[in-house]
Amino acid sequence: MNMFVSCKDILELPTLKSMKVIAGKNSLDRVITWPYIGLADEMGDWVLGGELLFYTGIGMHQEDDLIITLIDTCNRKNLAGIVFLISNYFPVVHEPIIAHADELDFPLFELQSSESKLVEVTKEIGNCIIARQHEIRSFQAIVDKILFAEAADNLLLIEQAKYYGYDLTIPQQIALMEFQDLDTYVQVNRQSISPEKAKNYIINMAMNFFRQYYKSGLVTDRQDRIIAILPVSVTQDAKAIIKNLDEICLRLKRYNKGLELHVGVGGIYATIHDIKKSYIEAERVVSVMSYENKKQVMEYADIGLYKLFFEFRDMTVIRQYCTDTLGKLIDDSVLMETLTTYYKHRFNLNKTAQELSIHRNTLLYRLGRVEKITGIDINKQTDLSNLIVSAFLWNTLKQTQLRRDTENTPSDKAT
Repeated sequence: MNMFVSCKDILELPTLKSMKVIAGKNSLDRVITWPYIGLADEMGDWVLGGELLFYTGIGMHQEDDLIITLIDTCNRKNLAGIVFLISNYFPVVHEPIIAHADELDFPLFELQSSESKLVEVTKEIGNCIIARQHEIRSFQAIVDKILFAEAADNLLLIEQAKYYGYDLTIPQQIALMEFQDLDTYVQVNRQSISPEKAKNYIINMAMNFFRQYYKSGLVTDRQDRIIAILPVSVTQDAKAIIKNLDEICLRLKRYNKGLELHVGVGGIYATIHDIKKSYIEAERVVSVMSYENKKQVMEYADIGLYKLFFEFRDMTVIRQYCTDTLGKLIDDSVLMETLTTYYKHRFNLNKTAQELSIHRNTLLYRLGRVEKITGIDINKQTDLSNLIVSAFLWNTLKQTQLRRDTENTPSDKAT
């Protein structure tokens, strides 16, 4: 069962059986979030991504170059496609428009307005989306139980997932996408709409991209993160998975300039009981990536020495190591952030000061405070390495505990 309404799906709806695909036939798997009736040439600030635009031509400029610009905007905003209502107001879609959409692989449709009432068409699409959303919420409840429940009936979960067309009896792995300071990004870069709508726009876009690349995988969002449970076949090339994830990241960054994100990939596990291990591994990877400032997609097997610390069973020993090394620095969030950012930029004072939005002299003062509190000379490589490792471990322990506390609360998506 397809859990999301795509352009291909709506071709089977009774009110749209006469609709014709005129461009972008290779991208009919684009997910539709809602039908949108265009009433103005400029609509960029009114869409969030995934909408299916109905173009009536009424009160709108109809020059080919302006419609091509509209298509570019819709593609950039990640809309699902455009339906041109053919009528006396807009009698024909010219070939240059169709050719341009084909170059972008952006879906265009023709619908004779005399054969279908727009209100009935949009109502039927909306009802279909609402029905699928209910199915999604039900399945997200299953995912919550798989990844976050202390105890679950795995056989029941397998049967429930099977009902929705998802096979939990084959090997799986988790890909976890985490956005870096998403709240600040939307406040600075998406001022034309509310922060909450801006976050939803980016998250929906990311989820749509995941669904386009992984049609048989399950994708959901939780706490401004994207969680993808990906089935893995015996013949599948592991490098292809990383390549696809890299492409998803690049597309997101192309549409959202300045957006920073990381994707951590957990190990492959054969049973539903062990999928949670892959999630924990993916979570550990993104914590390392945000600290190390490395490539945007990384597997658990590639995090090096950090893996030794994560596999260490007695966390009390790790905590004691951190408190012995950091001392009272643990209680100073400003200095802890300064230290980790300093390492993130490989001890480059200018880049560190720039990210923290402080003067270089202020940064030097803070580093001096770090030395005074810890008694460690940060100019000595061995001492600095101990300090950096301790700061990373402490931050990871704290973030992991916060995540666990939040995940143990009931999900508002569960039904």
